[in-house]
Amino acid sequence: DIQTFIDKSLRDVKCILSIISEDSLRSGWVNIEFGSAQVLKKLTDKIWVPVRIDDACFDKKFFFEANESFDKKINEQNEFVRKALDSNLDIAPFTAELKRLRDAKNDFGNTIATLKSSLVIDISTPPNFEHGLTKVAKQILAA
Repeated sequence: DIQTFIDKSLRDVKCILSIISEDSLRSGWVNIEFGSAQVLKKLTDKIWVPVRIDDACFDKKFFFEANESFDKKINEQNEFVRKALDSNLDIAPFTAELKRLRDAKNDFGNTIATLKSSLVIDISTPPNFEHGLTKVAKQILAA
């Protein structure tokens, strides 16, 4: 069970490093990990280190594009569910992914707001890469 693995992995570490990118923000799994990391950060002494490799989380247009992407993926999963039902087949292979996508879409605004209000370390470009990784290393060592 991937969710159990994620939860156990997050519980067993002192520092949570989140790589933030356009692709990660569109991922249902990454949004679950992000949400779990936020809860653990608030309830425990875990250190959360968000690192960005692009500017997507600060791009206002990306917010709308990502939501459209979620809608497209949700509609595709809904179509698979309908097709399975029409064929008297099990819908379980599609419902878990559908739930992850819906949850990701519902949490997306909060995810972006959290990132905008957090110190997200920039390693997106060569001038920022070395400086950013130095900051990451210091935070990890502080854990």
